[in-house]
Amino acid sequence: MDYVKENKAAWEEAFEQESPEKFTYSYFRKEPMIDTNGMDYVGGTQYPSKPFYGFLYTFSDLCNALTQNNISVLKLTESNHDVFGMFGHLDGQKIPLSYILIGSKNKSLGCF
Repeated sequence: MDYVKENKAAWEEAFEQESPEKFTYSYFRKEPMIDTNGMDYVGGTQYPSKPFYGFLYTFSDLCNALTQNNISVLKLTESNHDVFGMFGHLDGQKIPLSYILIGSKNKSLGCF
């Protein structure tokens, strides 16, 4: 196994390196992503860390949570730019990698 694969974060395994448009995990995955590769964001040093558990949320999960909490979406912008630097190999591809959502509490019911 090469260095990149050995030190890959759990999130990076969600896509095939050679075919970034292909997901290796289901978009509807409910099991947590578990990562034990710590990262020093200042120096870029990786190290073994305590397990970090993260979850994937679908866009419908997000919209339903906003609606259930009486938050209206004022603006939503998607981008194919990797703002976290975790999926640099996907930057500029034809898939959304990030979004900016601006919401307001108690304006109206509904996601949009």
